[in-house]
Amino acid sequence: MHRGVVVAVGALVGCGRIGFDASDGSGRIDAPACTVTPRYVTSACLDHDGGAQASLAVALPAAIPAGTLVVASLDYDDLNATVSISDTLGSTFVPASAAFQSTRQTAQTFHAIAPADGTDTITASWSASIQTMTLFVHAYSGIDLAQPLVNAAGKLGSSRTLMTDPIAVAAHELVVAHGNIVNVGITGAGPDLTVRQTCNDNMTADLVAAAAGSVTPMFDADGAAPWIVTATTYRPAVCP
Repeated sequence: MHRGVVVAVGALVGCGRIGFDASDGSGRIDAPACTVTPRYVTSACLDHDGGAQASLAVALPAAIPAGTLVVASLDYDDLNATVSISDTLGSTFVPASAAFQSTRQTAQTFHAIAPADGTDTITASWSASIQTMTLFVHAYSGIDLAQPLVNAAGKLGSSRTLMTDPIAVAAHELVVAHGNIVNVGITGAGPDLTVRQTCNDNMTADLVAAAAGSVTPMFDADGAAPWIVTATTYRPAVCP
């Protein structure tokens, strides 16, 4: 509860909104930090469908600076093999989502913060050789470096529409979604999502939340079939 005279002034700045408020009777004016709007930097994907192999590498088409969020989403036709992610910048990739499985498919997302500037090749390595695999890699700026991940969701189904349950988001949070389907193809993404990559008829897309609320990442397919959707949300950086 505020005491004394309350003064409220708002100012729009390049990286968000700053509000000024007298929070106590001392006359001190507190300025809550604004947040940076995350920005898409670059992405790439690669699929393999043929002879069994135990790794797949994707090179980002442009160099990235230190502090870039790198999101790696993958799907593959095995229910037992485990997977890890590494890159040429020496990033430490950690699981952002659980491994979701449907029919014979597994889908999972990892992320890392790039420790240095440079070109980057990201490699997925499996514990066993498998026949079919796809690796999607995306890079974003403007993400909180200390605690980037906010939430992760996944859902299984069998239909022409692929979607997660609603996900709560704060303003300026980044949402990265990955859709995987068997035997048919994903043809597009739902409202507000920007498609980034399509490989092996699977797709990734993203959005930045304009305001606090909820989002439901979804994709459309050209036929009904078993599918997996994963979505991860990331915290925006605080303005310097």
